[in-house]
Amino acid sequence: IVQRSGARSQHVAVFASDGAHIIPAIIGILKAGKVFVLLDPGHPQTRNFQLLNHAEATLVITDAENSENAFRLCGNEEPLIIQAIPPSISVENLDLAISPDAPACIVYTSGSTGEPKGVLVSQRTLLVWALVFGHGTGNTPSDRVCTVAAHTSAHFLLSILRTLLNGALACPFQFREDGPKRLAAWLHDEQITVY
Repeated sequence: IVQRSGARSQHVAVFASDGAHIIPAIIGILKAGKVFVLLDPGHPQTRNFQLLNHAEATLVITDAENSENAFRLCGNEEPLIIQAIPPSISVENLDLAISPDAPACIVYTSGSTGEPKGVLVSQRTLLVWALVFGHGTGNTPSDRVCTVAAHTSAHFLLSILRTLLNGALACPFQFREDGPKRLAAWLHDEQITVY
């Protein structure tokens, strides 16, 4: 991310389906000291284009499933496809001093009253939200936590971060693909302890 986006490129969009690919993308962006914005491939392309421009994102990270739409969304820029990242790439933490007051992400409202509005959330605020939410639920490393919220929502972010900060396993449920009928069986099969 640092090499692709350079020093001036602070905002990175994640354009991927609900699921496990989003989690390492978010963590990688935060570790690189960049700001992430989550886009939903299920939303109209015009909305995603509007959010991408508003966030001034200079890099789009996507998964193979959504790479064609991401390429159209990016215009002349090529998106970074998660599955194309070589396994040999270093996973060591970067030696970066990131201020707690540095921005971490932009969360957008639904836009029900007009244009969506972006809220810039700091590293400190994101951490406090996750810790407060995490301590309130009492997650432990033995927990398997189900996430069903839309991945563009603040609730999804809190759920993922509180789960990982408490050492628990985050288990995203593919609600769009599997639907509500499959949920009960999935909870049982995956041995989910927190829903």
